[in-house]
Amino acid sequence: MLFTGDTSMRLAVIPLAKKWQAFFLGSSLFMLCYLGAAYLGIADAVPLARLYPDHAVPFISWTIWIYVSDYVFLPLAFFLVTKPEDYSGMLYSMAIATLIACIIFIYYPTLLYREPLSDSPADSARALLYLIDLPTNCFPSLHVALSTLAAFFMCKQSKMWGIFAVIWACLIAISTMTVKQHYFADVIGGALLAVVALLAVRGLLRQPVKAE
Repeated sequence: MLFTGDTSMRLAVIPLAKKWQAFFLGSSLFMLCYLGAAYLGIADAVPLARLYPDHAVPFISWTIWIYVSDYVFLPLAFFLVTKPEDYSGMLYSMAIATLIACIIFIYYPTLLYREPLSDSPADSARALLYLIDLPTNCFPSLHVALSTLAAFFMCKQSKMWGIFAVIWACLIAISTMTVKQHYFADVIGGALLAVVALLAVRGLLRQPVKAE
């Protein structure tokens, strides 16, 4: 159950035995919402305006490998965060961020220009990504939002892993711009979305009952 039976309706802490079941359920929710939102837009996609940082940051094809490392970073963070209240908070905040973003994707779809493909291995990876990821669902960046949330909860886990996670999350955020999957406004929007999701989850988790 996601909620307790009391009137506070707080989110229940996910027990260790159901940790990975919850993770795969959350991953399925993400795929369903993200891919579905790309086809459910109720308005024509609005081309994103390029700001100064978008012109200043060059296109760097090989950074696609950093961009797709997000798909390793997120499950790794979930594996390394071992406190039930923390991995529960991470999963719930990611779910909230995904739902908020997908509502925006549906009601305010945005569109960006993608760089031409070449025959390089990096561009082959981009071509594969483009098969499943339409040039919409841009604002806010879920890549940035989810990696920020992962880094936040890894910082709570340990200082060493936290430093490593923050650096990785920052590189992912930069890569969204260097592979032109997102513009600067999307990155800022993704970071703000992470803050909103954290605030939404804060105080909602029922703390585990400690044995006397």
